[in-house]
Amino acid sequence: MASVKYGVIITDIKGSVGGTTFKGSKSGPVIQNKITKADAVRAGRIQNQDGSPRNALPNLNLSRNASAWRSLDPADRAAWVSAAPDFEFTNRYGDPYTPSGFQLYMSQNNTLLNIAEPAISTPAAAASIEPTPEFEQASVGSNVIGISMPAGIPAGYTLQIYLSGPISPGRNFEPGLLKLVDLKTGGGTTFGLDAKYVSVFGTIPATGQIFCGSKITKADAARSSLLTWIPISW
Repeated sequence: MASVKYGVIITDIKGSVGGTTFKGSKSGPVIQNKITKADAVRAGRIQNQDGSPRNALPNLNLSRNASAWRSLDPADRAAWVSAAPDFEFTNRYGDPYTPSGFQLYMSQNNTLLNIAEPAISTPAAAASIEPTPEFEQASVGSNVIGISMPAGIPAGYTLQIYLSGPISPGRNFEPGLLKLVDLKTGGGTTFGLDAKYVSVFGTIPATGQIFCGSKITKADAARSSLLTWIPISW
C-alpha cells in the first residue's frame, strides 16, 4: 500500500500500488516495477548463500510479537497506551508522530528480539541513547572486508553490523540494500567480516565495493541509535 503526502496536489508518495512501487532517492522520486516474492526467490534474495532463510527471523519476530500483543492482559495493554506519548516516532517522510500502544510494543520488542534479548510485557522507560560510534574501513588480519570502531562498543550496548552485496560504481546508498550480518558486544574495536559476507552474499569478488552499516542498541531502553553507513572497497 502506498502512503501519500498531500500538498497543493501531492508532495510525496512512497509504497506500492498494484504492480508499481514509488520511492525516493537522492536524485528525486523514483517509480519502478514492484518486486514480488517470486521475483526475489528467482533473484536469490530470500535465502542466504549458505542456504539459510535471510528474512525468516525478522518476519518470525513480527508474527510472534503481534500474537503476544493479543495475549496481553488489559492492564499491560493500558500501560503501553499510556507510555506511547513519551515516545516520538518518525514516518517515512521524516515527520514526527506519537505512536499507538501497539506500535510502541512492536517497536520495542522487535528491537529486543533482533539482538537476541527476551521480549517484554511492560514498556521500557523513555531514555536517551548514545549515537552510533564512528567507524571506518580497516584491514583486519586476512579479511578483505573489515571495519575499525576506535571508540569501541559502549558498555550496555549491542552493535549491529550490516553489509550489502556488490554495488555498482556511482550507485546511491539505500538502507534497503543492507542485511544484518552480525551482533557484537563487549570489547573489541576491529571486526573482520569476510565470513559473514560469504554466508549471506556468496563468494567475495576479486575487486569490488559494498556498503557497511552499523547501529547500537541499548537493551534496557529497547531503543537503537540511528543507522550510519560507509562504503567499503578493495
